[in-house]
Amino acid sequence: MACYHPVYAGTFINNTRWTREHRLLYFPRFISRLVSGLTLVKGIIKNKLGTRIPLVLIHMVTMRCNSRCEYCFYWRAERNGPGNGKEDEIDTKTAKRVITEARRLGIYGYAVTGGEPLVKDDVVELLDHAKAIGLRTSLVTNGLCPTEGLEAAAAKLDLLSISLDTLDRERYKRLRGIDGLERAMASVELMARWCKDGPLYGNINAVLTNENKGEVNALVSHAAGLGIGITFEPMCPNPKVPDRLLLDGDELKEVARELQRLKATDKGRSIWMSKRYLRSMVEGPDFGGKGNPCLPELVVRLDPRGNVTAPCFEISASEVVGNVRSSPLGEIIGSERMRKLSDHGRDCPNKGRCWILCYTEPSMVVRNVMTTGLEAFGRFRR
Repeated sequence: MACYHPVYAGTFINNTRWTREHRLLYFPRFISRLVSGLTLVKGIIKNKLGTRIPLVLIHMVTMRCNSRCEYCFYWRAERNGPGNGKEDEIDTKTAKRVITEARRLGIYGYAVTGGEPLVKDDVVELLDHAKAIGLRTSLVTNGLCPTEGLEAAAAKLDLLSISLDTLDRERYKRLRGIDGLERAMASVELMARWCKDGPLYGNINAVLTNENKGEVNALVSHAAGLGIGITFEPMCPNPKVPDRLLLDGDELKEVARELQRLKATDKGRSIWMSKRYLRSMVEGPDFGGKGNPCLPELVVRLDPRGNVTAPCFEISASEVVGNVRSSPLGEIIGSERMRKLSDHGRDCPNKGRCWILCYTEPSMVVRNVMTTGLEAFGRFRR
């Protein structure tokens, strides 16, 4: 989620009550963000000029999870696959070394995912290290872990995202495999309070499926009422995902049109997907394929075992480029193998079917710097 920090900035400022005390208290953090923002701009310009520099290190810290989502295969891998348990995860020292190298390479953000990252004992320590050396930090959680762990992580974050696909208890149980809606919603409300009390970005991320397509309006209203953001990520075709959860082309366009309509209203400022992203869902993809490629190399993916995997998640998620236990991160990123896999991702065979936000939105930002920047500025002025 940290990938789209420039698009989120205006929305965050609009939904935060910046009193004089806030401005004085958080001035040092503002300076820190300004410096890291220059790192981001530098990375965007370099990519625009043809030099491939990742903007974000996405660290899947664990496969372990306390949910059993129907559409997710990570928790299944942890239970059924050898080499995916707690004992196989890289140690804290190695993870910190990789984070430090990422900063030295000019990477802007450190995004923590899972599994459920808050079940990992050292995740707060990793976030604290990343923040201390100037990386923008983000974390995606299901919100089901104890409040103490969530609060400790939030104190080290620039962006906190909580997964919430529905406001209906029975539907939540079907999609997430557990009876956890009440706990997840309590975490969302806590996040909203922290956003109002300090400089934290907070959003709900909803996986968009056939099950919850009718709840888009209700979910946007819920986020707007709390003063936080919301993103919807359509489920992409995958052999491991039940077909009944997938939206067909016409259904996806209908939902996108509804989001466009909502985005034009007062509560639309909570919708954090860009206008270009939504327009692409309605009119046809604005990325992918020759001539207008997705840019998968903008993120570098690190799995729990220390593997740096192929940049394109949908095409070759299990392709291992190198392992940070034995090779420096920079060497892996700059390898010929990584370049070839990035080229494969640029010529995307899934054009029109892949809507993964951490690839599509950053690709649009880099390829359309002026229009995306003007959109963010317009939201800032509102």
